[in-house]
Amino acid sequence: MKTLFVGGGHGCRAILELIVQGKLEVLSPEIAGVVDPSEGAPGMVYARQKGWPTFPSVQEGLSLDGLELVIEVTGDDDVLETIRRLAPEGVRIWDHDMARVFWDLD
Repeated sequence: MKTLFVGGGHGCRAILELIVQGKLEVLSPEIAGVVDPSEGAPGMVYARQKGWPTFPSVQEGLSLDGLELVIEVTGDDDVLETIRRLAPEGVRIWDHDMARVFWDLD
């Protein structure tokens, strides 16, 4: 499932590391990219190290072709509302509360 992460903080990095370690095979996410306005955010740095695309804005990330899932890990309701408003039709959105399932699977 082609997945975009919005919010490149420590939570994002932790989920990306779980994916790399093969601990989330049940979901089989394909990392489409990570969005954060801060280039130095831990998830952004890790994504670049792994060769995944990074984007400074939600709009840029949501422009990816074939996007299937957006996982919002900022915890900011305004960011979540922006995603809901701009996401292409048919793209699933998991908010930061739903993203906690990753830690439960681990």
